[in-house]
Order: sequence, then C-alpha cells, then structure tokens
Amino acid sequence: SACSTSKPSCGCFVPREDMQQHTKHECENREVQCELCGMFVAWRNMENHRREACPEAVISCPHAALSGCVAMLKRKDMEIHAKDATFHLEKAFGQIKACPFLDNADF
Repeated sequence: SACSTSKPSCGCFVPREDMQQHTKHECENREVQCELCGMFVAWRNMENHRREACPEAVISCPHAALSGCVAMLKRKDMEIHAKDATFHLEKAFGQIKACPFLDNADF
C-alpha cells in the first residue's frame, strides 16, 4: 500500500507488513527531532535545517571574508554579533585589532 503517514506522501508503495518500519525509519518525509534544537523537521530537510535554520547550530561570522573575523557562534547569537557592522568595517580597514564580542563568547 502507499505510504500515507506523511504529508506530503513520499509516494512509496510498501507492503502492509513493512509499513511500520518504513514510516518510523525509512520514509524521507518522516518527522525527526533535531538533536541540536529539538525542533521536528522532515528527515529529508534535516541537513538543510542544520545548515540554514537551526538556531543552535554553530556558524562562522558572515563578515569573515570582509573583516577576517573568526567568531564561531550559535546561529541564535550570531545575529547580534553580525549586526555590529561598525566593528566589521573598522576591522576590514585595520582600525581595530580584535572583536569585542569574542571577549564575552562561550567556547
């Protein structure tokens, strides 16, 4: 029978006796919990969630190429850091030596 436990359906046809295994462990649309933030995401989207959206994923400063900033922070904390455009522009032009945010960061 067709997989019907996920929305949208994955389109797989699975023998009835294998449906529980499929819906819990194999279906690409099954909901799984992110180990970092606890959010439930379709299995097929988990890699993208961690790379693009998970607030607990550690990411590098988006201004690294411009300013040489080496900050590595959780995405939820990076917004505050990245908004400090003054720091990043000054760093890029050599007017200051270090990122003030790094003094308070937990690593």
